[in-house]
This record gives sequence, structure tokens and C-alpha cells, in this order.
Amino acid sequence: MSFIKDIFNFNSKLLKKRGSIVTIGVFDGVHRGHQEIIKRVAAEGNFKGLISLVITFYPHPLQVISKNSPLLIYNLEKRIKLIKKLGIKKVLVINFNPVIATLSPEDFVSQILIDKLNMKKIWVGTDHTFGIKKGGDFSLLKEISQKYSFEVESISPLKIDKEVVCSSVIRKSISEGEIKKANKLLNHIYRITGKVAAGSKRGAKMGYPTANLLLEKEFVIPSQGEYATFVKYKNKYYQSFTNIGIRPTFKEQNLILETHLFNFSKDIYQETITVYFIEKIRPEFCFPNGQELIKQIEKDKILVSEILNRDDYLSLMKKI
Repeated sequence: MSFIKDIFNFNSKLLKKRGSIVTIGVFDGVHRGHQEIIKRVAAEGNFKGLISLVITFYPHPLQVISKNSPLLIYNLEKRIKLIKKLGIKKVLVINFNPVIATLSPEDFVSQILIDKLNMKKIWVGTDHTFGIKKGGDFSLLKEISQKYSFEVESISPLKIDKEVVCSSVIRKSISEGEIKKANKLLNHIYRITGKVAAGSKRGAKMGYPTANLLLEKEFVIPSQGEYATFVKYKNKYYQSFTNIGIRPTFKEQNLILETHLFNFSKDIYQETITVYFIEKIRPEFCFPNGQELIKQIEKDKILVSEILNRDDYLSLMKKI
């Protein structure tokens, strides 16, 4: 990854020499639709000897333009890792600032894509827009391409079950606890990564110790409830069940993620784990007392174990 603070002072001898084939966007989630266009860029770049280049932005353009960006599925680091798995040679992260936000569509193409990145071809979705006030679209790109001698190719939105695959639909699915649908649209398992935070130790006293992650407000969060999950810790995967909620049984209010790893007893406070969400098994309940909660947890563990040992979920884990 290259983070370009000032794209107007960026120079690359490699790009000047070989030229680039480009796609551009935020790519939040790096879902099936994103994967389709990124794979085409990578494959054509290899075939034609061009540098396959994914251009993305940080911060999210809407944070600069309207101060009202959507909740994100993944952070920048996670998006880049998923993009690189698709065979792209280079991911260029451009610092999105007011100067870029006010470029006309043609100036964006000429001053950045042509002058700085030596672009020979661009792939975009048919609904792609760019430039100030989203004034540029596929038709305008085709017009501009004649002036600056580059190719343009588009790809229609991908549909699954008659629904367009897009980040907004995936965010909605996650926020409503429809994890199976989100995973299908993503074509990989939705996950949350973070450092294990100090907790109340209440789970350990109940016989089900948990690793707790604080949830960041700028990211979409699954709806409150209990989930079948896998946890990655030090490159090993453990079956687990995970609760997202405010623990109403104990009159608490802070939203937190608590995950119990099966057959695991290490103290991993302040260490990094990744929680992979497979399926929601129930909403969060307020139990009359701790004993009733323990009874439910025992049932949850049996159900989660059955779910995670199904062949379809074991095969899904291969996509991590």
C-alpha cells in the first residue's frame, strides 16, 4: 500500500514506464461486486503488462464533502488486505481533501489519473460517479477518453437473489443481524478485529470466561444478540459464541462484544483477536437472574457447536 498525502507531488518511475490499468472507489467491505471488477483489472494488467492499480481514499470522501459519511464495514487496513488477495499489484490510498473534492471530472482525470498515474485503461461500475458534485459518470469518461487516449470499460452491478450487491445493503444486513446474508454478499466472512479489553470477570465466575472487545462508533455493528462465531488468535481458529449487547440481566448499559472461546483458557488481555461472524442464534434477553442466564448459555453452546461443525460452515472458513 502507498498512502499519498499529496497526490499532486506524487511521482512514480514505474508507472511512467509501464502505465497503469485502474479501478477507483472506497470499496467498503470489498464485496462480491468489488471483487468482480478488481479481478478483471488484475487479470488484464497481467495480460497487457500494465500495473494493476486500485485507487481508494482516506478519509471517506463524504467526511470531507458533507461531514456525514456512512458507518463503515471495515477499516482501511482490512480493505487493503482483502483487495491484495485478488491479485492487484498496487493499492494507492489518496488523501481525500478539499482540493480533490473541488476538482472537475476532467481535471480529476487529467491531473491525477493521466499525469500522475499514467493510466491507460479504467474499469468502473456503470453507476460510478466522480469529480465535484459527482458530475462525472461513465458517459463523460467515454468522452474524456477520446481526448486523453485511454480506454474505458464498465461492469454492470452484480445481483444476487434479484438484489444489487452494494455496501449499503450489506451494512443494513449486518446491523439487523442478518449475518448469513451479509456473508453471502461479501463472499467472505464478516469479522471484527480488536484488542481484548478488561471486563467485569463475571463470565469467568459463571464458568464461561469471555474476551471483550470495545466497539468503535464509526463502524456498523451487528444487532444485539448471540452469534455463532470463530475467533482467530495467533493464527489459530477457535469455535466460539459471541454476545453483542448491554447485559441487561446485570443492569449494564455500555454496548460491548463478549466472546467465549471453546476449549481455551489463556489470559489474552490486551492481545489482538478477530471474531468471524457465522450466524445469529438469538436476540439479547434480560434474564431474571444469573442462574437462568447460565442455563441459556449452556443451550447456546450446544447449538453453536452444531452450527459450526456443519460442512457448509467448515467450507466457508476456507475463505478466511
